Amino acid sequence: ELITDAAQYLMTTSLLSGLSSAAKAVSEAQKTLTSNNNGSSSSSLTGSPSKLSAYSALSGGVDDAKDWFNQRTKSSFDVIFVPSGKSVKILTQEQINIDYDPNGRKLDHQLATGEWNNEILD
Repeated sequence: ELITDAAQYLMTTSLLSGLSSAAKAVSEAQKTLTSNNNGSSSSSLTGSPSKLSAYSALSGGVDDAKDWFNQRTKSSFDVIFVPSGKSVKILTQEQINIDYDPNGRKLDHQLATGEWNNEILD
C-alpha cells in the first residue's frame, strides 16, 4: 500500500501560492507605474494606502508560511507499507551494501514456561 501526502502537499502549496499572488495583485493595484521619456519608470501610490499596507503584509506572511511549509516537508517521503508475514521482492537500480552480522541480530523471547527461545532473523 502506497502511503503518500503528495496530494495534500500540492493542494497546500497551490493554495498558499494563489493567496500570495492575489494579495500581491491587490497591493500592486494601489500603485500606478509611469514610463518616463528617458526609458526609466516610476511608481506612485494612487490607490488606498491601507490596502497597500494590509495586502503587502498578507503577501509577506503567506510567503513566510509557504517557506516554513516547504522546509518542513523536505524531510517527508512516501512509504510502501507491507503487512508482516508477506513476501517482498525488491528491484534496485544500483547495489545496496548491507553490513549483515548474523550474531548481532538475535532476539531473546522468554517463553511462558521460563525457557528461552533464541531466534535469528533473516
